[in-house]
Amino acid sequence: MPPKIEGVTIHMRMHLDKFCPQCQINVFILIHHYPSTNSRSPMSRRHCPTCAYPLTNCLCAAVHPVVCRTQIDVLQHPREAKAAKNSVRLLKLCLKQQLRIWPGENADDFKTLQNELGSAANTALLYPGDSAAPLSALTHSSQQQAPLRLLLIDATWRKAYKMWQLNPWLHTLPRYELCGIDSNYERKTSIANALSSLECVRHALALLEPELELSALDHVFAARQQQLRAPG
Repeated sequence: MPPKIEGVTIHMRMHLDKFCPQCQINVFILIHHYPSTNSRSPMSRRHCPTCAYPLTNCLCAAVHPVVCRTQIDVLQHPREAKAAKNSVRLLKLCLKQQLRIWPGENADDFKTLQNELGSAANTALLYPGDSAAPLSALTHSSQQQAPLRLLLIDATWRKAYKMWQLNPWLHTLPRYELCGIDSNYERKTSIANALSSLECVRHALALLEPELELSALDHVFAARQQQLRAPG
């Protein structure tokens, strides 16, 4: 059965004569069929099947893979996945299997992740606060091994703090933060040095794996920021 959203039925079909100009593969067309009582005509919007962005904003040409050792686990608030400025979507395109997205808000939503982590060593949380140590201090220490698995919360600052409170299991993990880094993320916020999730992961990887070439993350982030700045 096709999904229904607020009385609108959505069907998907592939048009073999339609191609994404960036990645040159078949394009899926989302067609919104309104109830017969609605006088509006059906609307369609083409999406690239590779990057899942609207065809007019296909980012495939800006996406290049980044192969890292560190496993990134993102605890994503459900509303964040729908945000146009969400940067985790860009991270997933580049990091692929090294990044996993866990949607939810409270501890029950992340039971699978908690069971998977168990008492695994070398797991850390990247979340700023008074009890967080600078991540740079960890990577420069000869007494501690850099984490092989890094967790972060993807949400607005207010919602991220609520998720922190609702998930006491996170409080048992070593907690780190990034310090003294300016953001290129264009959004309204009263938080000084507020970084997007992509910027957090990019700068964390630069510390944890200094040999990595991370310009691919900068490139796709800049491409998306340019799209968001464009009129219309």
